[in-house]
Amino acid sequence: MRRIDHERTCHRIALEWLKRSVNRLSISDLCAAIGPALGIAIITTLYGAILCYLVFQPIGTRLTMMTNDEVLYKAVILMGVLSIQSGDNPRIVKDKLITYLPPDQREELAEEELGV
Repeated sequence: MRRIDHERTCHRIALEWLKRSVNRLSISDLCAAIGPALGIAIITTLYGAILCYLVFQPIGTRLTMMTNDEVLYKAVILMGVLSIQSGDNPRIVKDKLITYLPPDQREELAEEELGV
């Protein structure tokens, strides 16, 4: 569960970057400083958008997938241990655990059992 808030964190980083670039523009008091500050604000906004969509969002999506897989594996392990502890037949334990797998992985296990 180390990666629970990763997507929100990635979006916060990108939004913070955009907020700081806007603050740079609003801090400048002199009219002569508006031009360079506007340029910096636009460039940092562009960098923030690029980083958000090309770096942080894919990382957040991948971490979400990894977290979901980890939760599934831990649930399968827990169910297996509890079934073994309760004294269930190994075939029944196997049938219980197969229900946690996605359909494509179930089909692969069925083919391996048949020796195809």
